[in-house]
Amino acid sequence: MHPKKKKNIITAVLGMATAVLLIAVIGILSARAIDNGTMTVIWNNGRSSTPVTRTEPQETSFTDDELALLDEVPEEAEENLEQAAEELVAYDVEPVSEQVLPEAIHIESRTQGDPFLSVGEGTDDQPDWSAEIPMAYDGNDRNGEDVVTEVRNQGGSHLCWAYAALGAIEGNLLIKHPTLGVDRLDLSEKHLAWYAMNATQGSVAGGIDGDYRELQGIGDDAEQDFYKTNISYTMTSGVTDYIISVLAAWKGPVDDTDVNSFERQRNGKLVIKDQGAPSGPYGTDYHVQGVYELNGSEANRDAIKRMILSYGGVTCSVHADQTAGNSYWYLANLYDGAPYAENNNLADHEVLVVGWDDEYETDNFQPEPMNTGAWYCRNSWGTTAGDMGFFWLSYDDVIFSNNNVSAYDVALRGDPDFYDKNYQVASLMTHVIDMMIDQNNVVYAYTPSVNPYGVLYTAESDETLKAFSLFGMETENAYDVSVYLNPELNEEGGISASYLKNTAPDLTQSVRSATGGYHTYSFDTELSLSAGTPFFLMITPSQASGLVYEKAMTSTGDANYDEDNHYIGNVFTQTLASGQSFYVSEDGTALVPQTDKDFFLRAFTNRQ
Repeated sequence: MHPKKKKNIITAVLGMATAVLLIAVIGILSARAIDNGTMTVIWNNGRSSTPVTRTEPQETSFTDDELALLDEVPEEAEENLEQAAEELVAYDVEPVSEQVLPEAIHIESRTQGDPFLSVGEGTDDQPDWSAEIPMAYDGNDRNGEDVVTEVRNQGGSHLCWAYAALGAIEGNLLIKHPTLGVDRLDLSEKHLAWYAMNATQGSVAGGIDGDYRELQGIGDDAEQDFYKTNISYTMTSGVTDYIISVLAAWKGPVDDTDVNSFERQRNGKLVIKDQGAPSGPYGTDYHVQGVYELNGSEANRDAIKRMILSYGGVTCSVHADQTAGNSYWYLANLYDGAPYAENNNLADHEVLVVGWDDEYETDNFQPEPMNTGAWYCRNSWGTTAGDMGFFWLSYDDVIFSNNNVSAYDVALRGDPDFYDKNYQVASLMTHVIDMMIDQNNVVYAYTPSVNPYGVLYTAESDETLKAFSLFGMETENAYDVSVYLNPELNEEGGISASYLKNTAPDLTQSVRSATGGYHTYSFDTELSLSAGTPFFLMITPSQASGLVYEKAMTSTGDANYDEDNHYIGNVFTQTLASGQSFYVSEDGTALVPQTDKDFFLRAFTNRQ
């Protein structure tokens, strides 16, 4: 705010407080029978002395109670002044409540149709606008280059979500860096799955070291020998939230070599053998900076194709249970047309979409869908399944259409958006209760609003603030971000609205995205941070948006069993509130520290 404008506001508030003070004094004086004369009122605290002149001099006396009241008036006026100043600049607060959502967060579409066209250019999830959307596309032959890594085999594990996501990440890296080699690039599913279910240390400033899940109870009973070798974590089902929780925190990904590679043995079916812990969580050469999510509806079909063209592929959900009436491997084609969610017709498998064909005939499927066209998918069941590990998924598939697809945006060490430090206070998006059934796990969020929120960080060393990230629950998002160095805290540890509105931020920017999901925005102007400098990152949504948060808790879930009724452990969760996340107070006068939650708002810096 301009200093002159700020001064005018303060002057107006002072005038209001003075008027209140004069009315109080006049009220006391008028209660006295004063016919005429000169009266001198002296406030004992020495703040003011005011003569009031009448035509004939006459001194008027006051009782002790009246003098005491007059003595207190300036102090009350000062308090009223402070309160009036706060109320004058308070935020308009929209009421919110906690939502308990399914872990596979449904990304809401603000408008029908391709959100990339609605938002236009200049977003962080910028697609390739120069490329026309072809009738058919296959990432195995992208302008003569192959950006689809070889088909993997998840064996007897439940790690389809890890295989699909890492396949998408590999494709994105190959588009940006072809020299990595489609035959050589292989990222570790073991490392990803391990750190989804195990504690870690070493995050910047210890920001998320106290937030973790782990499996408890394994090996406590002689009948549990099957999982005594510590591979229960491989039986964890998952969704995109798991990927964001681990990889957006920079716990990998890493190359699938040495201790980061599964050792397999055949024991009736492919079983993963215990090989101990993987390498440490941090220090990877790859940083996931974007996980762009859209609902798989028909209205978003062109947008999904843009995502595949731009990022290399998208992950999607299917129903792979052949008992549900679909024929999963009938000529390597899948179409689920049964009513969604009826008779447990829900997503239970994740795969990678690498292409499409708008003219793929309906008679390839049994049963036959109404419309032509299909997605081309890479599965994780080895090359003996489907057509050498690939299959076609009808455009009409109800599981695809009712769940999100996700594209990944990754930076390689040396890229301009490969940052040195990741400041964060929230890590685990999903409260995992059930390892086997995704629908039993939940995410916590505020109902949509434009209320401001933020996180207060402190620079560990001399650094440059380069970017920030957040999670959006809707498409076509817009936010205003402000950064304040050394923000002034009030007595309650909050940051007053008066300070935030009347103090020019050290950095401000407006940003947009077409998709929901996890987004990183680079700052147009860099901001230098000295060691030990607190900096407050504040977000104000331009449109009503839901706000996902990590809820503070310590909990232990019920016992989990695999399909063969082997005990696989109880999920223990600990998530601590850092006290660094701030949300606007109900009266709008301040942003106050949260004692029961943290927000997924990260700051990225480079060392100076």
